[in-house]
Amino acid sequence: MEEEPEPIIVPAEPDEEPEEPAEEPAASAATATIVPRVDAPIEREYEYRVDVLTVAQVLDGTIADKLSEASHDEWHLVDIIDAGDKKALLLRKRKQKEAARRPVGFAR
Repeated sequence: MEEEPEPIIVPAEPDEEPEEPAEEPAASAATATIVPRVDAPIEREYEYRVDVLTVAQVLDGTIADKLSEASHDEWHLVDIIDAGDKKALLLRKRKQKEAARRPVGFAR
């Protein structure tokens, strides 16, 4: 079995217009438009916070205390960003829904 050599692609000159690509077969175009839609039951909106620590605080264990304290308030570590002689902790937590922020009814 002989294999056909691959075509050589020559870049177009700057003053020439590139050729338009050939249309795809109808079968592949039809399958590309069928995409299932998934509605997320939970809103995925977050609020973010940055805590800045020195390298000395990272080395002496202050970072563990900061992360522990933040996790009690439902903050989660996303990334530790190198900021020269300091480290920035990027934290996030889910935003509360409007109904949860403004309770309705009388307080006991």
